[in-house]
Amino acid sequence: MLSNTKQVFGVFEYIEGLTLTRLIETEGPMNADRFCNVFSALCAAMEFAHQSEKCIILRNLNPDNIIIRKVDGLDQPVIIDFDCADALNDPGRERLWQMGEFVGLPAGAITDKLPPGLASYFSPELCIGYKITPASDVYSMACCMFYALTGTPPFVGTTLIDTMQMQIADHPVMTRVPVPFEQILHKAFEKRAEDRLQTMTDFKNAILKLRPHQDNKQLKFSSSRPIH
Repeated sequence: MLSNTKQVFGVFEYIEGLTLTRLIETEGPMNADRFCNVFSALCAAMEFAHQSEKCIILRNLNPDNIIIRKVDGLDQPVIIDFDCADALNDPGRERLWQMGEFVGLPAGAITDKLPPGLASYFSPELCIGYKITPASDVYSMACCMFYALTGTPPFVGTTLIDTMQMQIADHPVMTRVPVPFEQILHKAFEKRAEDRLQTMTDFKNAILKLRPHQDNKQLKFSSSRPIH
């Protein structure tokens, strides 16, 4: 028997491919050419969201929310899961989260029972509960880039709270990051949002400037030291 109760449901496109997490797990870190192609496209996608009329901030950008599919033999990255997104220029919208929440979770719900890696791709201001801007997605994109280049997240503590503290106070060690990308990540990993690369346009353009000059066989790596 059909119910008179209204049901809300979503219909999504089926995307055949691998998440960035699975891709790196199975194929290893990306070489420079593939990295530039994939992440310039991802920055362009986020640029579109940020520059839309409502300015959509994803807030939950991570390798599990990025699918790489093949189109005519080429990588085409797709960003999925906007469940935690927020529209900065839509003040009349009923918000699904409030200041002081961690990706929609009330502060009191943040416990060490949650997985430590949950915070591995979150900006410092999101961990603290401060105002979110496009620069927050820039930081999360840098975390995804770090993972794609090294095969590991920039920060994973022993507990969720430990990981959050690392995002707020620590700087990633750039040992396995190719030198050409180190300076870009340096600007994107700034802890204060105002000191960071401010837009995905800036991020995209910085990556595109490096692409023609890469020689994958001659990439040098940073010494074993923090980013600062």
